[in-house]
Amino acid sequence: MTIPIQLAIQGGGAKITYLLAALESVQSLEREGLLRVTRIAGTSAGAIAGALYAAGVDMRRARDAFESDRDALLRAFPAAGVARWAWKLVTRRPFWNAAPLRRWLTKLLGERETIGDLDIPLIVVASDLTNMRPCVYDAPGEPLVSCIMDSAGIPFFFRTAPSPAHGNSRVVVDGGICENLPAEELTNAPADGEIVGITFSASRPRAPLNSFAAFTGALLETAMNASVMRARSELGANNFVIHTEAGSFDFRRAFDAGLGAEYRETRLLAEKFFRDYVERANRPAGTTAFPQRRLSDVTGVLRTMYERQHEPVRFEVLSVRMIVTGASQARAGRRGPDDIRHEIVFRASEQPIHCYRIKLTPAAAPELQKSQCEVFDRHVSAVEFDLVPIPDDSGEAREYLLFFRDPIVAGDRRSPVTLRVRDAVAGVLCLVSKGQDELLTCATRADRPVPRVEIVVHLPEELSDTSIAAASGPAGAPMSPPELMAYAAPAKFFTLGWKGENVPPNTLFGCNLVRR
Repeated sequence: MTIPIQLAIQGGGAKITYLLAALESVQSLEREGLLRVTRIAGTSAGAIAGALYAAGVDMRRARDAFESDRDALLRAFPAAGVARWAWKLVTRRPFWNAAPLRRWLTKLLGERETIGDLDIPLIVVASDLTNMRPCVYDAPGEPLVSCIMDSAGIPFFFRTAPSPAHGNSRVVVDGGICENLPAEELTNAPADGEIVGITFSASRPRAPLNSFAAFTGALLETAMNASVMRARSELGANNFVIHTEAGSFDFRRAFDAGLGAEYRETRLLAEKFFRDYVERANRPAGTTAFPQRRLSDVTGVLRTMYERQHEPVRFEVLSVRMIVTGASQARAGRRGPDDIRHEIVFRASEQPIHCYRIKLTPAAAPELQKSQCEVFDRHVSAVEFDLVPIPDDSGEAREYLLFFRDPIVAGDRRSPVTLRVRDAVAGVLCLVSKGQDELLTCATRADRPVPRVEIVVHLPEELSDTSIAAASGPAGAPMSPPELMAYAAPAKFFTLGWKGENVPPNTLFGCNLVRR
């Protein structure tokens, strides 16, 4: 069976050669009929690699083009002395000339002049410094190479502050400043498949930060690494992580090892990762499609055992998050199921945690509901578990008992542990029909107040008259714009958020959405 997937590709500057290696493996599996890439979102180098893939360019040919043009590209990204770089800054000119990269892209992409000319839908992410927000290019008529150059416009290196003399007041730079792994820009539609990230392990400076160039490079890498960590945690086990000592500005190393032995190693590791992914997707067991089937009465016994033996065991809950994307409230052409994610971060206090009860989002048509669950540790490695469905009177499984194969114990090296449940449910929100709605969550089994509870909702831009306010229960407050920047909204959506601090345990906490 062919498995549909969406790819979120991290930016990496010089490390683009490693992205090509990973995508060569994906392309090979597509040709075998094992995978089908439905959508791609990329930032900076990830946008370049993603555009080449979406254009149908053979990844081996792209790698060979890098090798044949290696010397010319290296000359385009020279090391420079302090005096030369200082002069560039004073004259408001970038350190590097972007023209060779633009010519190279134009040559490889051929007649693919707009995003709509590509074989696979592509989303390119840049950063709009003038308006202080992500800049998302996905419209079919957008000029392809110009969008990619915006996404790869590394501050100082390719882009600088505009000069008033040139009458240009808008500055768009590298998308890694906002979203270096743009998974949030992809869809929740089951037909498009799961989102899989191609990402890099966090890089560290290989030389002392005793020059302006080294300091600037480390500063930008730190900002970009931080924007990646949340996206990686959202994807859980669906990350292919590339390990390399090359930095984002280390073009000579990336064009040597990254086109040689490390290219081959990355390609082989990527092939193993994606083949394993296909095997898991074709195997019913594992994480985590919730099975919808009738079970024997033994589940009633398990429920009673849970309520008597496990529910009384309390533990420390560090945070709770509820993230809702109200796709059902969009206009007809963009309408889809609502995406609801509940996330709890916790650790054992005194007694071991053997299992936990999960309640799915109520749905008018449960047979159309798609639900998934995952658990991962502090290092974003999967924590193994088993799910036992607990049917209701109609025979549908609306609750599940999650049993940890290895209990979470006090002082567990895996802690804190994150449990995430994701539902794609048709028509949960009712803002369009009723003009208001209520969102509630609860930290069940917490043994103390929860330091942080957040409810975030992404709504279609046509509902921009919606405001967020307190619901009954513990006090809360709207999330500020800087806090909401961590939750990138899909294209043509906007974001509202509600937060609570030191929320009482086992208490409903929520907010109201009201249209004006």
